[in-house]
Amino acid sequence: MNHKKFFLVIIKVSVLLLIVCISIFSTSNSQDTSINKQKEHKFPSFDDFPILDTFKGIPAKVDLSSNPYAKKFRTVLREGAKIGPNFAGHFRLVEWGCGSSCQSHAIVDAKNGKVFFPFNLVTTAGIDFRLSSSLVITDPIDTLSLETIPVLYSYYYNWDGKKLILIDSLKIQ
Repeated sequence: MNHKKFFLVIIKVSVLLLIVCISIFSTSNSQDTSINKQKEHKFPSFDDFPILDTFKGIPAKVDLSSNPYAKKFRTVLREGAKIGPNFAGHFRLVEWGCGSSCQSHAIVDAKNGKVFFPFNLVTTAGIDFRLSSSLVITDPIDTLSLETIPVLYSYYYNWDGKKLILIDSLKIQ
């Protein structure tokens, strides 16, 4: 190879490396900006959705006729519901595994035994909830292992007694 061709190859490689470096730098800056914006954003907290009354009686038996999926999961629902409420004052949030990095959930009303299967309660890293709040956080950031899950979202929902209403989300990278 003559010197002219060698220098042309060196120049092309240098330009290519420069483009790659600029691309990486601009991507990392945009992610930093996104993270900073998320830090500035006030995400919902459990205190924002208080429940003042909590059920203290004996939980009702699970009403398997209240939801078409209830019979399929009757054992886990019955076992979970008999413990009593753990969510939104008088509900029991029941969880079971559905495979590797997968959890399914249902909500049982301790007052009347009705079962709810919100479509959005299948998670990768679990959920966070409180007896004294109607807020549900799916795949909360503090439970995630970002080494095994490269991109995921935390979703913030308000439980209105019959369904989950999306109120916010956080992209986790």
